[in-house]
Amino acid sequence: MQKSTQGLDTPTPFLQLQGTILQGRHDLLLGTELLFTDDKDTHGTKRSVAHVGTTEQRIAFQEVTVTPKKPSEPEIIVDLEPPPAEDLDEKIDRMTGLSVPPTRAPRKKKTGSNAKGKEKATPGKSTRGRKAKGKGKEKEKEEEPTPPPPSPSPPPLPEGIRMDEDALGGDDDDDDVCG
Repeated sequence: MQKSTQGLDTPTPFLQLQGTILQGRHDLLLGTELLFTDDKDTHGTKRSVAHVGTTEQRIAFQEVTVTPKKPSEPEIIVDLEPPPAEDLDEKIDRMTGLSVPPTRAPRKKKTGSNAKGKEKATPGKSTRGRKAKGKGKEKEKEEEPTPPPPSPSPPPLPEGIRMDEDALGGDDDDDDVCG
């Protein structure tokens, strides 16, 4: 009987028994497995076994079916014909911003009670057990514009500096500087 093992230290070892190829996988055991063999010193009708070793792993083998590879055709498709030139020119013009896509018709505005796409609630239905808040307050805010906040006063100027037209480059008639 011909047998050979390959790659026992790899994740997928192989075992070949005569013409059959088996692929294995390592299984970790929950405990320790004891290994025994038939004892050579058998006495009469009584059969005895001898302890060989212990292990915490086992290799489970399954038969592998080997099929020869079929020569496959290359999946690369080469298009020897370039696309029409007018399409290329149009694409280049679009990319460079020389032409723009055709415009669409504007959307029609909805009018009436369903302007926002929502239906009015029927009088018998409640709004999930609580009152709708904030609807009236928004309308009040729109009607009453809030006054703008007062502008901050300029910081006090040090002595000898004036802030008027003369100081800003206006008339040179009065060149009094406080001092």
